[in-house]
This record gives sequence, structure tokens and C-alpha cells, in this order.
Amino acid sequence: MNTIYTAPPEGAQPQLRDGESETIRELRESNQVLSEFGHAVSHDLKAPLRHIVTYSDMLREMYGAQLGDNGVKFTNRLVVNARRATRLVEDLLAYAEAKEPDEDRTVVDLNAIYNEVIGDLQDTIDETKAYVVSNDLPAVSGYPRRLRQLLQSLIENSMRYKGAAPPVIGISVATLENEYLLSVQDNGIGIAPEFHAQVFEPLKRLHSRDEIEGSGLGLAASRRIVELHGGKMWLESREGEGATFFFTLPKPSAGQT
Repeated sequence: MNTIYTAPPEGAQPQLRDGESETIRELRESNQVLSEFGHAVSHDLKAPLRHIVTYSDMLREMYGAQLGDNGVKFTNRLVVNARRATRLVEDLLAYAEAKEPDEDRTVVDLNAIYNEVIGDLQDTIDETKAYVVSNDLPAVSGYPRRLRQLLQSLIENSMRYKGAAPPVIGISVATLENEYLLSVQDNGIGIAPEFHAQVFEPLKRLHSRDEIEGSGLGLAASRRIVELHGGKMWLESREGEGATFFFTLPKPSAGQT
């Protein structure tokens, strides 16, 4: 069943929130419309892509002999590109959503988030023979789903850009006055200093997709999430010497639950 996007009725104006200007109200409403549109488009794009993968698999299984070597090769390429397109759609939506919260801000136990992420990534960790270790992580003030997206994206990034040796990924934390400084360090291929700013730009890639799979949106979305929480994100790395991504997150305020 296709998703139907409907605009708000003509003349329907949402009420201003306390202390909210007309311009802010219009921006908020525009973001909401774009988010709803993005969800609808994402759903309608992913459905046919799933069908391409499903029917390509069926063709290979049921008619592999008739297709011949070239036919099987072509259906394999269909599956690879359909999955790549699906990942791009999902990453575009995640990047768009990262700018606005869709849940209440609360106290978030990063240890719990870390354990959930490691569970979700276990197959990839096993496949890459990665070793992931973390200090005892703090509770911060934030949006749980966004912080889970942030941590998962950074760990996936370290596994994706691994070097010849299996990935070794360490997550550390330091306590500052009103915030925590966290870091995700790896032993991967590293990034030359002149490209440090570029990796946080959407759709900017330092390697072709044939070399390393990815959409070029993961780090851009990660920085958006950190900024959504009022923090900053930066990178220290040299080519061939691994990379460390630093970011700050606020401590819970007094009385926050």
C-alpha cells in the first residue's frame, strides 16, 4: 500500500508557542512538512527497491541455468545497486531527521545505548573481526534515538574504513565543567589533515564506492546530531595512522529525569 502525503488544509495555521516568533513558527512548520514528505518518499522508494532484490534473488534461484553466467552476473549487479540505493535513501532520511528532535529530551545512559548498538552491529563486528572496547560511559542530557544513531554511525565508520589489520575501536570519555568529551578512536586508514573538514560535508566522499561502500552522509549526520545537543564535533587523524572523532555532549541539568 502506497503512502499518501497530504498537505495541511488550506488556511490551517498552527498556534504560536510561548515566546515563538512568526518566522520561527514558519520554519518549524516547514521542517515538519519536509520531514513528513521525506518519510513518505522514503517508504515509496524503498518498497520497489525491495522488490528488485526479491525478484532478482528468485530469478537466480529458479532460472539460474537458463540465465547463464552473464544473466546471473547481471542479476547480481541489480541486487548490489538496489541495496546501495536503499542505503542511500535511508541515510538521506537519517541526515534530514538529524536536525530536529522527534522525542523528548531526557537523561540518557550511554552505557545502555552502547550495549544496544554493539548488539545490532554484532554480525559486522564478527565479519570484520573488529575489537570494540569502551570506558564506563556517562549519562547525558539528550535524545535517545539520535544518540544511538550517532554512536552506531561512528562505530560503523571505523569498521568501514579499516586498514589491513582487523579494526580496533576504543571509546573514551573525559569530564569537563558542564559537558563530557567523548572520543571514538580507530586504527583504520586515517584521513589526511587537508580533508578533515570535507568528511563532515554531506555527500562528500574521499573514496569511490567501488573502493569503500558508503553514502557520504554518516559523518555529516553525526555532526548534526552533536550540534542538535549543543555540542561540537571534530577530528584528529593522519593518513595511514587511524582516526579519532571527538565530540561533546551536555551533562544532565539539575532536576532533569
